[in-house]
Amino acid sequence: MVPSTVLKAVDKLFKEIMKSLKLFGRKTLHIGGDFRQTLPVVPQGTRAAFIKASLKFNEHRNRFKVLKLKNYVCSIDPDFCKCLAK
Repeated sequence: MVPSTVLKAVDKLFKEIMKSLKLFGRKTLHIGGDFRQTLPVVPQGTRAAFIKASLKFNEHRNRFKVLKLKNYVCSIDPDFCKCLAK
């Protein structure tokens, strides 16, 4: 999990490259992971600092579309489970 500041930097970069003032230069950005399990690294930070640095508190969070898995691939494809277990 990266700090929210990294997402701000990516936003600024895309805006500059695409010459657009829209969020991420009007590009779709896919972010994956289980945000409940991994918090960003904040050197010598408190628990509150870890949570504040997470994507959950990003200023554009309300504009994100959150997609959730309904079926886990591991439960359907045993060969894929073996591949992940290596």
